[in-house]
Amino acid sequence: VAMPASITGKYVEKVDVGPKGVVIAFRDSSFPNPAGLLRWLAERHTEARVRPDQSVVFMRDWGEVGGRLKGTAGIVGVLAKLAGDGKKAAA
Repeated sequence: VAMPASITGKYVEKVDVGPKGVVIAFRDSSFPNPAGLLRWLAERHTEARVRPDQSVVFMRDWGEVGGRLKGTAGIVGVLAKLAGDGKKAAA
């Protein structure tokens, strides 16, 4: 499963995937579009939250490895789109 390099190299420091979900840590604890990220997370308040260390936890019951990879790729894809929107707004 391919992850968008535009976000995994620039903004994501670590992705930790397990059977109960995924934790994504951002490089330098920052994201180019924090307002967009928080808005997106608020829409998913039952399954996502921000930790005190500024990493984001997505709680999902993915079960098999294939489901975990596909779900993580989907989340990272949305983050890449949000990051791109933040760069456009800053320009």
